[in-house]
Amino acid sequence: MKIVLFNPPHTAIGSRVPGEQLPPLGHLAIVALLLSVVPAQADPTCLSAPTQDCVFQMALDQSLATPKAGAAATGLIVTAMFQETSGRDDWAATLDLLWPSVTARAADPRQARTDLGFALFGLGISQGFSGMPEPGRAPNTISALREMIDDIYDRKTDPEKEADFRLYQLGLGNDVSGIEAEIAAARWHDRKDFSLSAAKGLIAIGQIDAAFGLLRQVPDRDIATRIGQVSLAHVLQTEGLDAALALVRRFADRTDRAEALAKVALEMAQAGRLSDALAIADEPLLRGRQWKESWVLEILAEVYARGGEIDLALAYLRQFEAVNRGIARGDRIRIIAASVALDFDAARIGLAHLTERLWQEQAVSASVEALYFSSQPKVEAFLALLPPDHLPKALGALGRAQVTAGDVPGVLATLKQLEGLSDTEIVMRDLRADLARFLVRDGRVTEAVAMAEASGHSWSTAYVASRMK
Repeated sequence: MKIVLFNPPHTAIGSRVPGEQLPPLGHLAIVALLLSVVPAQADPTCLSAPTQDCVFQMALDQSLATPKAGAAATGLIVTAMFQETSGRDDWAATLDLLWPSVTARAADPRQARTDLGFALFGLGISQGFSGMPEPGRAPNTISALREMIDDIYDRKTDPEKEADFRLYQLGLGNDVSGIEAEIAAARWHDRKDFSLSAAKGLIAIGQIDAAFGLLRQVPDRDIATRIGQVSLAHVLQTEGLDAALALVRRFADRTDRAEALAKVALEMAQAGRLSDALAIADEPLLRGRQWKESWVLEILAEVYARGGEIDLALAYLRQFEAVNRGIARGDRIRIIAASVALDFDAARIGLAHLTERLWQEQAVSASVEALYFSSQPKVEAFLALLPPDHLPKALGALGRAQVTAGDVPGVLATLKQLEGLSDTEIVMRDLRADLARFLVRDGRVTEAVAMAEASGHSWSTAYVASRMK
C-alpha cells in the first residue's frame, strides 16, 4: 500500500508555532501513529520493517532537509515528540536527544534552532505545563533553551515574543534584579506578561519563592493563579506528592488553594494513596463550596469514586452535570465507581452506553487503575468481562498502576500477558519505558538500561542516561 500526502501550506491565527504557520495535519497524523513518513532518501531497512525510532528519525531527516523547513517542520517534530513520549518527565531528555540533530544537520541550523525554540516555548514545554526539568538533572536542556533564546533575541523576529523570551532567560539565570528592572520599565499592560514569563524561568530552576515574589511588583490575581499552576506542575514532577501538598497549602488565595488541593487529591488517588486523597477531599475548604470552575466537581467526583465513597461521588457528579452536559465524562466516573464497588454488571452496561471508542478506553483504563488500588484481587475478574479488543489498553493501565506501586514482578507478568495478544506493540513499548524510568529512579540502573533498550523507546533511553549522570 502506498500513501501520498498533499500538504499545501495553510496559514492560521495561532501562537503555538512560529510564523503563524500550522504544521501539516497529514504528516502529524501519520507520524503520531507511526505508520510511515517517506522522505526522498528513505532508509530501505526502515521501510521494510518500520519501528518507532527509525520512522521518527526519517521524519526528522525530512524536516531538517531544507532551509525553509520552518514552522511546519518544527510543528511536525514537536508534535510527534509529544505524541510518542510517555510520561511527564521525558521532555528534557528528549530535547537533549533532539538538539544535536537540529544543530548539526539542518541546512540552516540557526533558523532551525529559532523555529524549534518558538515551538517549544509556545507549546508550553518551557512554560512548565508539561513539567520542568529537575534542577541539576538537565543542564544541557537549560543550556539549549538559553541558546535558542539568544538566537531569537539576536534576530529580533518578533518584538513581543522576543521580550517574553528575554524575561524567561532572566528567570533561567535567577537574575531577579534584572527582572524587576525590566518590569518596572515596561508599560503597565506588558508587566503581567513579563512577570509570568520571568516566573516560568525561575520555576524551571526551582526558584519558586522568587517567582511568587514577583507578585509584589505586579499584584495581579490572574498572574498569581498562573504562577501557582506552573509551580504545582513543577513540584509534582520533580519532588512528588507530599512536596506538592505542602506547596499548595502556602497559596494565599483560598480559591487557588482549594482548586490546587483538588488536583493533588486526584493525583494521590491515581497513585493509590486513597486515604490521603479522601482526607484532602473531606477538608472544610473543599466541602460545600460554590465552585466557579465545574471541572473541580468532576475531579472530586473521581476522587470519591476511586476511594469507594460512591454516594459522595455521585452527589458531586450530579452537581457537575447540572452545569456541564458532559454525559460521557459523567458515565466514565460512574463506571469507575461501579468497578470499585465490584458491581461489574453495572460497569459493563455503562461501557456499552458509551458510543465513542476514546471514552470507552479511558473509562476502562481508569477503572482498572482504581480497582488495582482498591481491590487488587478483583482485577482479573474485571478484565475477564471486557471485550478482547479492550484488553491491550486495560493491561497497559494495569501495568502503569503496578509501576506506580513499585510492583516490578507484577509489571513483568503483565508484559508477559501482553505478549500473547495482538496489536500490543505500542502498549508494551510504553509500559517498558515507564518501568525503565521507575527502575532508574529506584537506583536499579542495570535493569533500567536493559528495560529502556527493550522498549525501543529512544526518549526513555535518553531519560535513563540523563538520570545516570
